[in-house]
Amino acid sequence: PALPPAPRAPPPRRPCGAAPRAPRRLLTCAGAVCGGAVRDELGWALLFLFGPGLAVGAALGLRRVWLLAVAPAASVAVLGAGAVLLDLVGMPWGRLGALVVTVVAVVCVLGLRRLLGSRWPTDAASPPSTLWTLVGLVVSAPLAALPIKRGMIDPGMPAQTWDTPFHVNAVRWILETGDGSTLHLGAVSSNPQVERFYPAGWHDLVALVVGDSIPAAVNVTAIVVAAVVWPLGLACLVGAVVPTSRLAPVVAMCLGGAFIAFPARIQSVGTLWPNALAFALVPVALALTVRLTGMRRAALPGADPGSRPAVLTGLVAVLGGVTVCHPNGLLAYVVLSAPLWAAAWWRAARGYREASRAVRSVVVGIPVAVVVLAVVLLFSPLVRSVSSYRREHLEGRLDAVLSVVTDSQQGAMLYGNTDRAWWLLGLVVLGILTTFLLRRGRWLTVSLLIVLGMYTLTVAPLPALQWVVGPWYSDPLRIGALCVVVMAPLTALGLVGAGEAVRRALDGRGAGRAAVAAEVVTAVALVAVVVGSGWLRADGRQWMYDLYYADPEGRWGMVTQDELDMIDRLEDELPDDAVVLGSPFTGAPFVYGLTGHDVVFPHISGSWGPDELLLATELDSRSDVDDVCAALERTGVTHLYTDSRPYWPENENQVRYEALLDDPEDLPLGLELVDEGGSARVYAITSCG
Repeated sequence: PALPPAPRAPPPRRPCGAAPRAPRRLLTCAGAVCGGAVRDELGWALLFLFGPGLAVGAALGLRRVWLLAVAPAASVAVLGAGAVLLDLVGMPWGRLGALVVTVVAVVCVLGLRRLLGSRWPTDAASPPSTLWTLVGLVVSAPLAALPIKRGMIDPGMPAQTWDTPFHVNAVRWILETGDGSTLHLGAVSSNPQVERFYPAGWHDLVALVVGDSIPAAVNVTAIVVAAVVWPLGLACLVGAVVPTSRLAPVVAMCLGGAFIAFPARIQSVGTLWPNALAFALVPVALALTVRLTGMRRAALPGADPGSRPAVLTGLVAVLGGVTVCHPNGLLAYVVLSAPLWAAAWWRAARGYREASRAVRSVVVGIPVAVVVLAVVLLFSPLVRSVSSYRREHLEGRLDAVLSVVTDSQQGAMLYGNTDRAWWLLGLVVLGILTTFLLRRGRWLTVSLLIVLGMYTLTVAPLPALQWVVGPWYSDPLRIGALCVVVMAPLTALGLVGAGEAVRRALDGRGAGRAAVAAEVVTAVALVAVVVGSGWLRADGRQWMYDLYYADPEGRWGMVTQDELDMIDRLEDELPDDAVVLGSPFTGAPFVYGLTGHDVVFPHISGSWGPDELLLATELDSRSDVDDVCAALERTGVTHLYTDSRPYWPENENQVRYEALLDDPEDLPLGLELVDEGGSARVYAITSCG
């Protein structure tokens, strides 16, 4: 999506305890900011992110940390697929529906395991350690969550940027229609509503989390994804690569929160919440792949071939969850895991003649699958549509690479950060050296080189190669976030590598003494990095959320607090059959998301019918007033929403709605003021002509 300009400094913070001016339905001063908590939304988020997945994962045979890390992806897979199936049988989507599909999924898995019997045993014990992973979660979760909460200020405040209305309205649509099907959710961005494909996994989840406020449910889910889901995947990935280090999961979970490009920027500037969840699930998919491809080398921890059925089905479940959040998350997995699969394929191909029939089938099948996938993507209308995005030249290629490895992406843009974290680059280099020292995880270096090349194509486009990054909308926010998915485990490996080097140096003095020394060195290094980096760059991460959540003066945001007050009152002031017409560059789209009253334009960009297009551009036309009045009648419009201070006035799409931003007195309509908030007004249309 296009991105708005933004101020360089965060707006002033409302003091904790000051009287909030948000709507009564929006919960204020959450968590560590004011000492309270959005308890209902947080409880529901944890329940539905982990509950279904824990049940299904346990039925699959997964155990310990692997069960916990796979749970969010398995939950999203069950919920996303279940919403489609419930719609087919006519059952509405909701908490009862989620329970039903979870029970059905568990019964199906248990039935399959019973059918296969001993050929599907329970997963064998493998690193990382459950105890140390939980310790890592206790340490890393506050480090990740507190800057986000402080940056959001008010958990009930919607983010002030382009895609927020669509996601808020999509959740409202699911709640009102009971239809959470991925096959239909695209109807939210069209009017008349035409059911079409849009990945609904994230929206189905948030619809289950909603308590008193959709924005609060969105924001709490974002915090859980950043502070719990993302670190758990990293713990498994680094633990699988360095199984000898008990502190590896703690290091991975902490350092994963040190980056600004992901998840902070993608969750704030882009409000690309479905994509953020998809990318946060990719590390655990990579970790399962590490285990799966290493099972032929039984000397490695966690390489018990008996675990293959549980690990393979767990990987399928994770990739299902990634896909229903956003299909480009699946493609991200394909790109990042390609070196790992290629190495495994090469090992199998070298022993082709002596291999079993199953292995030989895989050796032949993988190249065929790659060709088929390439052909499908080449001719897919969906891929073609997202590949049509064109981006500006933002910076040179060498500067782009440097900005990625120091996590200072898009510094030339107002929403970029210019502070280069050279210590992250140092840890990445050490991580690469560690993979070569241990002779494990070297594929991560190849993956990093691939995504670095992809990022340069987004900020310094080459028309002949744009198809490479087209599935990610050629978007530097998305590809930049994907770079972090590779860099985060490498930085953790770099820190763990210091301890591993000590272990090897002292190995001759006794394995126990060497192991203790390695862990002491790793722990001291981690504490030094956390404290020395300003608690993992907490101010920089908080600034990103400040930038796109807090806008009390209405300088460039979509809605002000006064405007939200007014929208909240409209819930009772408008009749049940009200239809509100207003430019989506105002707070008008939020009328539907926050109150349930219908609006003509629920998103800034969408597919509109001829009547809607006529009203957007010709409402102020007195020469075509009969056509305008007829269009108003056909669309059922009853109210007009105006704002003299629209969002992003320089955007080229403003022309699509130019008639809706005119002075109401210049319109050929009879208007009666219903309510006002700040620069926004809502009028009842009493006559036309």
